[in-house]
Amino acid sequence: MIKLLSILFFIAVTVGSVSLQKTYSKYNRKELKRRANKGDELAQALWKAVSYGLSLNVLLWGLIGLSAAILFVLMSTTLPNWMAILGCASILWLSFAWLPNVRVSEASEKF
Repeated sequence: MIKLLSILFFIAVTVGSVSLQKTYSKYNRKELKRRANKGDELAQALWKAVSYGLSLNVLLWGLIGLSAAILFVLMSTTLPNWMAILGCASILWLSFAWLPNVRVSEASEKF
């Protein structure tokens, strides 16, 4: 039971990291800074993270890689290796293929 919960947790961490990476990379830095300077609260909150630039990208890509690797290790303890690879690859593929096409709403920006 704990192994299943751990797998679900790392699936959520992986998909959430991909979501954050896609959200932060979607914004034009100059436009976001202009909106933040004009007093837009959401833009100010996003600018705090986006202003880190390359450091934020490295952190998020590292988190994606680390969580996917841990997910593979957890899955490979109960499944054959080829199924664990297929499972991790499909989760990453669905995250990268589906999330950019999802419409960004105000609620997801605030998240």
